[in-house]
Amino acid sequence: IASLEDLQAALALYGSQQFLSAIQQASLGKTGREAVLAIAHAYRDVALANPGIYELMLRAPSADQPDLHEVSEQIVQYIMLVLTAYGLHGEAALHAVRGVRSLAHGFVSLELAGGFGLNLSRDESYARLVETFLDGLG
Repeated sequence: IASLEDLQAALALYGSQQFLSAIQQASLGKTGREAVLAIAHAYRDVALANPGIYELMLRAPSADQPDLHEVSEQIVQYIMLVLTAYGLHGEAALHAVRGVRSLAHGFVSLELAGGFGLNLSRDESYARLVETFLDGLG
């Protein structure tokens, strides 16, 4: 590894590969709502377990990162496939993928920053957030 940038790219690839494996394992044998819930919880688990690597995974891959681009595409395609249970395809599914990612990222970011100081279950809050999102999908 020749530079800090190369190290960060390698860690982003590693983290993305681990994330893909985690969401696939979590949703194995599940469909529809149960599968999306499993993916959302796996997202949070991966991010909380590896906050530094998670941060490196947030940026869209650049043109000179074909391996990272491929894994990122596999993640999106996998989640889109799961969302077909909601009748979502194409752009509609992509918008839903962005929604899942945005709600998970927002919650995890606040959690990692210590933004939830009340004596209230963060697990319950996250579960309710994901359930509400899924209710909106249909």
